[in-house]
Amino acid sequence: MTLALQLYSIRDALSTDLEGTIRKIAAMGYQAVEAWGGLAGGDMARPAALFQELGIKVISTHGRLDPDDPEQQKTQLKGMEQLGVNTLVFPWLPPENFTTIEGIKRVCEELNAIHAIAHANGLRFGYHNHHFECVALPDGSLPIHHMAALLDPTIFFEVDTYWVQAGGANVVDLLRTLGDRAPLLHIKDGSTRLGEPMVAVGTGIMDVPAILRVSRAEALIVELDACATDMLEAVDLSLKNLSKMVGA
Repeated sequence: MTLALQLYSIRDALSTDLEGTIRKIAAMGYQAVEAWGGLAGGDMARPAALFQELGIKVISTHGRLDPDDPEQQKTQLKGMEQLGVNTLVFPWLPPENFTTIEGIKRVCEELNAIHAIAHANGLRFGYHNHHFECVALPDGSLPIHHMAALLDPTIFFEVDTYWVQAGGANVVDLLRTLGDRAPLLHIKDGSTRLGEPMVAVGTGIMDVPAILRVSRAEALIVELDACATDMLEAVDLSLKNLSKMVGA
């Protein structure tokens, strides 16, 4: 089981001291990370060299491929080549897209088009949820379940376990339903109340052991969007606690 850190969590520290911060997470014991487009302003050469030096593997990156913008595609693909990563995760679409079946269908058409570009470039493509894909529609169904049916079956889900619960859905049930289609999980902790900051994994209300019992994930990725305590201390404690939970 790979334990990784989504570097968006430490974006503030990276913006002021890229090299020093990466060395700090390596010293914590992180041997894998997930990148995002804001890292080093999109030029991945410098962080890629540091990751190689420190033995840190980049397992995936958040990012986009614009079907109507070949130059944007080139920039995204170049960054991924620099990092040596072939797994792209689409990070976010506005919540209003997920309030009707028609909106969800349009989202899936867009994602299927992006997946075709990713596949043509030898990439594995997935989608990362927030809370609004897990808020029940008027008929009681969940947008994320409709997405699973409408998306190309080779598109995977990077399930953000915290946001599933924040949306009112049952994360254990969702993971059982998705099975092998959820190879990456975001693990975070806190109150699950919207607008409140997160805390180190293992110190909030999330039942992470229950999640681990049903998960078929290949990687667990610590991500704290905002934190009630010092972020670097929180990601350090998160790795320690998560390692104990998985017996690493």
